[in-house]
Amino acid sequence: MNKVSVAFIGMGYRGKQLFRLLRNIPFFQILAVADPGVEPSELPDISCYNHGENSSLEMLEKHHPELVFIASPWQYHVQHALLCVEHGCHVALEVKGGLCLDEYAPLIESAERRGLSLIHISEPTRRRGIS
Repeated sequence: MNKVSVAFIGMGYRGKQLFRLLRNIPFFQILAVADPGVEPSELPDISCYNHGENSSLEMLEKHHPELVFIASPWQYHVQHALLCVEHGCHVALEVKGGLCLDEYAPLIESAERRGLSLIHISEPTRRRGIS
């Protein structure tokens, strides 16, 4: 079975949830994580990039993932997504993805021009009062 090579930018609460989920699905191969708060000892079998602003770029250039999950702080989502698209990666954005509608236009145009997908990941809505 061919696996989809995956990387993460951001490993906060949501990123860690997505990471644990994907790690248990054999279809995905997690190559690397870029986050200034992650120590390599936390993920001994995954390449960690945590040494500064260019960590995400270095990770993309070294590993060439097919898909990047972006779970960085919201104000960086579009910037990180553009970086990924420019490096030929499909992108999965967690929740918000941007702070205003105009931020999305360059990202959408760039992805369409390159034939890449942008996926929005949101948490399933919980129904109240139904058991």
